[in-house]
Amino acid sequence: MVYLLHYFSSLHHAQHYLGYSQGVRDDHQQRIRKHANGTSGAHLPQAFYRQGIPFVIARTWWEGDRTVERKLKNLKNARLLCPICRVASLKSKAAYMKVWRSRRKVPAG
Repeated sequence: MVYLLHYFSSLHHAQHYLGYSQGVRDDHQQRIRKHANGTSGAHLPQAFYRQGIPFVIARTWWEGDRTVERKLKNLKNARLLCPICRVASLKSKAAYMKVWRSRRKVPAG
């Protein structure tokens, strides 16, 4: 399984972590628990843990393996894969467009 963790605050440039876990569902849950308590061995989740920044599992690819994980990481833009960030981006864009439309000049008719 490949998973995407969304952290509630960014740490320097990062706000997401893409990871991989093999085996049965219990192994996946154990891997996520290790990220949550800072013992996973992955440097980025450990740094988030030290800062006390919580996360949620934003997305999973159940059929994914290390190859899928590497392809996703090579995109270098986890924000595009994150449904939480995409919704926030769409809401922000909608608010901007609402203001932009209200400022347009309306031709006299």
